[in-house]
Amino acid sequence: MLSIILAFLMSLFGIGPAPVDPDPNPIPWQAQVAVGESQLFEVGTSNQSARRQMTIVTGPDEAVATVELTHGEADPGCAPGGCEEPAYITVTGVAPGETSVEVHLCFVESPGECQPLDEPVTIGIIVNE
Repeated sequence: MLSIILAFLMSLFGIGPAPVDPDPNPIPWQAQVAVGESQLFEVGTSNQSARRQMTIVTGPDEAVATVELTHGEADPGCAPGGCEEPAYITVTGVAPGETSVEVHLCFVESPGECQPLDEPVTIGIIVNE
């Protein structure tokens, strides 16, 4: 009963927890690995026949972690030109710390070129001992 009265009085006089400001640079998700450990994370899809491919925009601090981008196989029954393949990054912990990697979907007109099709996505990487 006392807690109900306190809650009522706090709301009546505007007393309560301070609002939390949103993070101005939110990281959508984080990958956690241990030193010497590797884990595979799906980061989107590519369509090689349509020349749309996930690409690493900014790599991590390689003193903390390394990443490798790979593509999986498309569904065997998909129609030519409409085959979506999953894209993955393999994160390997090098030393304890935090770093990040940015990836986004590109239109690849020729090898090594990237015309961005979306905004980069930042993935935080935490390496534990």
